Amino acid sequence: MRIVIDDGSKAWSEALPEGTERISLGRALDNTVVIEDAAASREHCALELGEGGWTLKDLKSRNGTRLNGRFVEQTPVEPGDVVGIGGTLVTFTAPGVGSQEEAQRLERELRERQESVAHPDALAVDPLTGLASYPALVCELERLTQHPEPVAAVLLDLDYLGLLNDMFGMRAGNDVIVEVARALSEAVAELPVARTLIGRVAGGKFLVMLPSARAEQGAEFAELARSKVSQRVLPGALSEATLSLSAGVAEVPTDADAWDVLLLRAEAALSTAKRGGRDRVELAARGAGEDALEGPRRPSALKDTKTSGLWAASGLWNPAVQGLELKGDATGAPLRPLTLSHAGQSLLGFVAQALGSDLELDTLLEVSLGVLLEAVSAERGFVLLRTPSGAARLRVRVDRAPGRAGTSLPSQAVLRRVFDEGSLLAVEDAPQDPRFKDSESLVLGGIRSVLAVPVVWGEQVAGVVYLDSREGPGAFDTEAQDLVLAFSRLIVGPVRRQLLLQAKDEELERARAALARTREQELRLRERYGNIIGDSAAMKTLFGLLDRVADTSHPVLIHGESGTGKELVAAAVHYNSPRRDGPFIAENCAAFSDSLLESELFGHVRGAFTGANQDRVGLIQAAHEGTLFLDEVGEMSPSMQAKLLRVLQEGELRPVGGREVRKVDIRLVAASNRRLREMVDAGTFREDLYYRIAVMTVDVPPLRERREDIPLLLEHFLKQAAAADGRPLPTVSANALPLLVHYDWPGNVRELENEAKKLYTLAGSEIDVTHLSPKLLGGATADRPQSAIRRVAVSDATDALMLVVEQGKPLAKVIEAFEIEAITRILTATQGNRSETARRLGLSRPGLLKKMKRYGIE
Repeated sequence: MRIVIDDGSKAWSEALPEGTERISLGRALDNTVVIEDAAASREHCALELGEGGWTLKDLKSRNGTRLNGRFVEQTPVEPGDVVGIGGTLVTFTAPGVGSQEEAQRLERELRERQESVAHPDALAVDPLTGLASYPALVCELERLTQHPEPVAAVLLDLDYLGLLNDMFGMRAGNDVIVEVARALSEAVAELPVARTLIGRVAGGKFLVMLPSARAEQGAEFAELARSKVSQRVLPGALSEATLSLSAGVAEVPTDADAWDVLLLRAEAALSTAKRGGRDRVELAARGAGEDALEGPRRPSALKDTKTSGLWAASGLWNPAVQGLELKGDATGAPLRPLTLSHAGQSLLGFVAQALGSDLELDTLLEVSLGVLLEAVSAERGFVLLRTPSGAARLRVRVDRAPGRAGTSLPSQAVLRRVFDEGSLLAVEDAPQDPRFKDSESLVLGGIRSVLAVPVVWGEQVAGVVYLDSREGPGAFDTEAQDLVLAFSRLIVGPVRRQLLLQAKDEELERARAALARTREQELRLRERYGNIIGDSAAMKTLFGLLDRVADTSHPVLIHGESGTGKELVAAAVHYNSPRRDGPFIAENCAAFSDSLLESELFGHVRGAFTGANQDRVGLIQAAHEGTLFLDEVGEMSPSMQAKLLRVLQEGELRPVGGREVRKVDIRLVAASNRRLREMVDAGTFREDLYYRIAVMTVDVPPLRERREDIPLLLEHFLKQAAAADGRPLPTVSANALPLLVHYDWPGNVRELENEAKKLYTLAGSEIDVTHLSPKLLGGATADRPQSAIRRVAVSDATDALMLVVEQGKPLAKVIEAFEIEAITRILTATQGNRSETARRLGLSRPGLLKKMKRYGIE
């Protein structure tokens, strides 16, 4: 593989070792390819070989990396693509394909490009700004300097472009470059000088050549350009920012006699302007070396800088109060007036602007801390912030000398003192300072100078900005201390917001954890009580109560209207209790006469009564070491109540007709749709038995008090019916569902289940209003749409049945649905009394029980 480089003046190629997988490019001598271009960073970019081929990566360079004329951060490349670094173009050949011949061909092509730069082709125009490209500028400058007329070269550079790129991204930086190019073009348009050429060298650096002009005229143009740029309104997040330019001016023949020397003189003057505080114009030295200055420097007082306007706009600094004593620490002690250089003011101005952006705090602190380290010549910098709990947490660390020996953390002794005392701490020479000469982190790290400044919020030390250096004692003078102190005051606002946000985040995290625990508990309850359908608040309360009740062995009294699912609740208590491995026996006390109920519960011996041909174990004994559920316990006669009380008191029973006493261990769960406490007060239920069975009480809410569960229950019952028949699950129309939800359901879940079975039988793929029972349509209210009621044109049961039959439903299914509805209604009206229900329906009691078993009616 070969690399072909064109620096604008010559083109050459370099061979790379076989098997190369990474090619680094930059000014540093340890790069694979050294780029001797002022616009190149020390580590500018890299070409890396991966599974998909070669990839070009910009390494956070100051002026960006171009591929085929476009700025990129990371993108695939092919052999023959042109990588642009400042004014240098780089391309490479594919390995193993005529490398030498390919290199020679590419060299010829690049030379042809170089020779054609003076002509209007693609390489003569900067693709970002539309101004002249660097090669075109060089060719034109070389041509101009061959004539006897003077030529002024003005080299202008946008201040803090690297900081802008880091803070707001390269896209925003490119937008700023374009705006600067426009401002410079406007300034050129106002010049009386003809044939002025303007172009971009690289990044935010521009070159303007003024034919027949002297250096003084170039300086005047530079001032005009500075003014134009400072007044430019920027797009997006930088709309409030004020830009500044530094400029260096040189002329031919006074300062140089050739174009390359002229550029070096202008570059030296620009460097002087940068070192002198930026946002200024410097003329090239004449006869006293490149770094000598001619003419007065621009004043660096804050009131004369563009930065002051930026500070004022940000509300963080007002030039009118400069010189006042500021309270800069938590002790409230007054400090001397801050002394900031022009460069320091400009730096803090950009930081102030960035604070109003959408940058994350850590990103902002890292970028601005890195620039701050460079400004005060520190090697390491840290920003630590207090957490809501009071602990110090490292948020940002910047090291300009990575890999050095010693600890990578700041001195804990210094941090403790600043956090405790809340005032600036400057260590001039740590090994000689009695306070810190034994500090292990300072000694091992070879630290000589330390500067730690508190970030003060009210009277609280919210954080610390910590800098250190190994470059000898006294590294941080008064100006450096003031700059860091001003920086710490600047970041108070964002730090405060971050701490508040962090506190809210922690509070939110606690709330989320609590919610997660609640959801986990709900899920666990739902798994434990999966047979009980409901997601309403009333049911969640019930599940929570059952969870506490189930873990004990105490008797439980369940109260609820008929059809609410009291037996399901009793079963849930048993199967989630320590007795889950024992039997669960259930019986309805209202279904038996007094004598039959005694035999059912206590059992009997052979010959106890006519027809007792053998011994029979009673339900109480069958529930030994398990749970006995007695529904409608309030229907027991007083004599039966007394016998049940003996079982609960003594834990023993005697079968009917028997003499032997048998020990039993049961947990009794009783249920009633009547209020037993009221029956006790009325003298119809034994008070001592009530206190025995009502150790723990559970109220099952009626369906009308948890209407939000009706759609879930309806879907559950329809799914059961569909699974049994192997038919698709029908949907419920938007007109029918509100009627189902707003009906009071006096028979509760049992009534809804039977209605669902009927609807499934009568409906096809969709359940509509015409399929609903007439009871669901009567008594329109604000919640029950009259329009739905008007859609039904039947007035009695016969018309309803005929309507369904005419729709093609089997007569047997229709009759079955009608019987289910009739039985359910009468059972509800008689509060579950089966004998009375049979009488009203004209059936024998065994006939009624047979139909109830067939239809699954409980």
